[in-house]
Amino acid sequence: LGLRLWDVRPDGSATTITEGVLRLCDRLEGEVQDVYLEALPICYEVKAGHRLRAEVLTSLHPHWAAPRIEGKVYDLGLNSAATSLSIPVLRMPT
Repeated sequence: LGLRLWDVRPDGSATTITEGVLRLCDRLEGEVQDVYLEALPICYEVKAGHRLRAEVLTSLHPHWAAPRIEGKVYDLGLNSAATSLSIPVLRMPT
């Protein structure tokens, strides 16, 4: 499972800020489980007028590929009502 956080400029172009990955292949099959996915810690300034975009992905290709295990099928679902994103914000000194 992958997470990618983007800085989206007013013109729609975007830059990746940080990423995180969590391998799920060691988890118990057939059970619904809560997972916590952390991105790499960074220091980044989001300029006024820019937006943040978070993507939850099945892999972070080309850095981390989804595992291909013969005979296994993974059913991934996202409960949007129970999903949260926490981003610590620090004010830059002026």
